[in-house]
Amino acid sequence: MKTLAMALALGTACVGTFAQEADPLTADYGWTSGASSGARSEAGTELELAAAASALPQPQTRGDVTWVCGGIGENEAQYMSRQAADYDMKLTFASQDGAFLAGATVRLVNAHGATVLQTRCDAPIMLVDVPRGGTYRVEAEIEGHAQMRRVRVRDEQHVANVVVTWPQRVVAQIEEEAARRTSSGASQPADSAAGTGGPEWQPDMPDRMGEKPYLAPGSIR
Repeated sequence: MKTLAMALALGTACVGTFAQEADPLTADYGWTSGASSGARSEAGTELELAAAASALPQPQTRGDVTWVCGGIGENEAQYMSRQAADYDMKLTFASQDGAFLAGATVRLVNAHGATVLQTRCDAPIMLVDVPRGGTYRVEAEIEGHAQMRRVRVRDEQHVANVVVTWPQRVVAQIEEEAARRTSSGASQPADSAAGTGGPEWQPDMPDRMGEKPYLAPGSIR
């Protein structure tokens, strides 16, 4: 529906002068860089900006659906808020007390009952762009605990904001299960993020729903 235009350009400027002495038999040919320190500085700045841009969440496309997951940390949360205008849906995953959750398996079903997208989102915010308006069903599942929401996508420029929440008792239950797996040394489920190893506390990653800490992928707290 909406056109997502993203462009990233890298460039460096270098002007060279090929110098030759008067006597061709004793000529000393060499490449003399004409690039000023300012040009080199600009090139370095461009590379730094490119590196910063590549570290941000990147959109993915499957068929005619485009989505992006992010929101880990303040910079990503602000970036996702800016990008939301280019998408049809903004899904936020959280517990009822406002703490962000990650690691949800998301399934998007259209009005005809067809699945248009199924993927895992290892972040608390998911932006989705669908090919046409209508009513969609969002199914989000974390560790076997599913929630469902219905979303109405309009043809005009409008972002449907949907917050998918899990009850506190369910969050506590999932946390206990994760803690047991960690203490027993059991391997995590195949769909869990690699290297999480149970609940992780990351106070440097505040969420956007009440100053609660962000919960790492595969963990809930």
